Amino acid sequence: MPIRAYTKGDPAAKIAGAKGGSVTAAARRASRQPFSGAIIDLMDAAGMTGVEWMPWRAFWKAVYALPMTVEELAIYQRHTKRTTAPTAQVAEAWMCVGRGGGKTRNSALHAVYRAITFDSATVDPGEDVVIPLLASDRRQARAALKYIRGFNALPLVAPWVFRGGLKETIEYKTGVNVEVQTASKKAPRGYSCPTACCDEVAWWQNDDDGTNPDHEVLTAVRGSLGRVPSSVLLALSNPYAPKGELFEAVEQYFGVDDADVLVWNADTLSMNPTYDGRAIARAFKRDPVVAASEFGSDGFVTFRQARQALFDADSVAACIVTDRRELPPAPDTHYYGFVDAAQGQRAGDAMTLGIAHRDGTRAVLDLLREVEPPFNPADVVTQFATLLRAYGCRTVTGDRVSLGFVLNEFAAVAIKFVPSTLTKSDLFSELLPLVNTGRVELLDHPTLRGQLLVLERRAVRGGRDSIDHPRGAHDDVANAAAGALTRVTGIGKKKVELYASVGDGNIFDPNRDQPKDKRPGTRAFAIRRQERLERLLSGQDAGVDMIRGGARMTDGVWDALTGGGSEPDRDAADVTPFNRRGDGTGGGTPFDR
Repeated sequence: MPIRAYTKGDPAAKIAGAKGGSVTAAARRASRQPFSGAIIDLMDAAGMTGVEWMPWRAFWKAVYALPMTVEELAIYQRHTKRTTAPTAQVAEAWMCVGRGGGKTRNSALHAVYRAITFDSATVDPGEDVVIPLLASDRRQARAALKYIRGFNALPLVAPWVFRGGLKETIEYKTGVNVEVQTASKKAPRGYSCPTACCDEVAWWQNDDDGTNPDHEVLTAVRGSLGRVPSSVLLALSNPYAPKGELFEAVEQYFGVDDADVLVWNADTLSMNPTYDGRAIARAFKRDPVVAASEFGSDGFVTFRQARQALFDADSVAACIVTDRRELPPAPDTHYYGFVDAAQGQRAGDAMTLGIAHRDGTRAVLDLLREVEPPFNPADVVTQFATLLRAYGCRTVTGDRVSLGFVLNEFAAVAIKFVPSTLTKSDLFSELLPLVNTGRVELLDHPTLRGQLLVLERRAVRGGRDSIDHPRGAHDDVANAAAGALTRVTGIGKKKVELYASVGDGNIFDPNRDQPKDKRPGTRAFAIRRQERLERLLSGQDAGVDMIRGGARMTDGVWDALTGGGSEPDRDAADVTPFNRRGDGTGGGTPFDR
């Protein structure tokens, strides 16, 4: 049969297209009646049986008020703190469950169950019926979609699947679409929803301001759920900060015999006994506060307190070597220094220095120095340089306070200063597992001990803890110690590349688009790069700027990096015209610090 080609605006094209849509709609309407079984029947068909699945079977029986066994009732009472089982289906079910407990797979199970049991007669003709899979991003939401495709392959479910191979949508013959959606305050609106699966609701985040849009999203979802009789809001997450919709639901409904809202709190091993218990034990050893939130213990997970002490006093005391105030330099030992810089103004921060070395698998703190304000920062840099040279340190790492000034001052005393790749919160976060596992030796320094013990972990929206001292306290000594000790372990050490701009003012960055004859990987590119560096190092090009991470550096910083002057000094500047492979190709020209 010949294929007819239609032109734009041809009325026949519109008629032909309508026929195709009619065929699709008719095929979808020619479906079976909705599935009449219970969600437990779907679990049986999926092989979700046995002792390991009993907690989840108890959960779903509680949601839909199905009869429970004695064992299931005991599980229900433990994880809801309720006394009696529900007598009717709930409107909202909140899973406050540890990581790896099976939340996403069970939310996918529920989405399939509600899709195949939906009765299109309960909504108006033409109404858009959607089950949204909501997560912080579409990739995470697609994890549930993969589980759904697995359930769709079951003989029990397959007859109700209309189109299951679409990228982010699955269509069922009951007229329901299961769709991947991002948890933003603009969605979902305008749908009718038999259920909504809100995955990791405690970790949602707005792109513009980093806040959690859970309240706005769930307000929109509840409006869509209200259009469908007997709809269920399903929210699942491991807990984080004591704020937001999950926290409010737990505070208001956990342990309360409410007819509409069910809150289930369980640790990972209670819901998934097959999870690796040793991995959880290691997590608790590294950071018990985070592990109690991520995995939980003794049957429950807990929210991280808004403000909570970071270090345990006993763990810190176990790492302190009694009466050790300072260790002198030892031969054949490699030392690492860290400076917490300050500007020296009265009532400001102290300027501190920490030096440490490795002893087997342990990081040993050798020296701490603190200069309290007021002071002249240049004089303090000179004092610290003398100590660094005594310990054989020609390089010191530090924070980014007054970066240009600090670079210049240390360069003037022949010490190379390298800005840390870790923030203060990162440094303390990395030090915590080292202290908890006893892998550090601390000096018997009262100020250090006091500053470590007053540090607070603050749970903030956006999924990342902030670690800082309380108002009126200081952490300068602790920061210098943490910086030196983490340097010993190699944490935070990564290659930092600087690209030079010379003469013509063009940034010499091979990661950007280049003409064909100037692209990385060619011999011409490598020769051109080396020639420009030689001109730069010999002082033949004026007006030199440095670029680091897209930020323009001053001539003073360049002088600090090269040692100043016009004579080439490749060793002092730590400059190489080739990458680590030594072939002169790719990766730019790093001033590998």
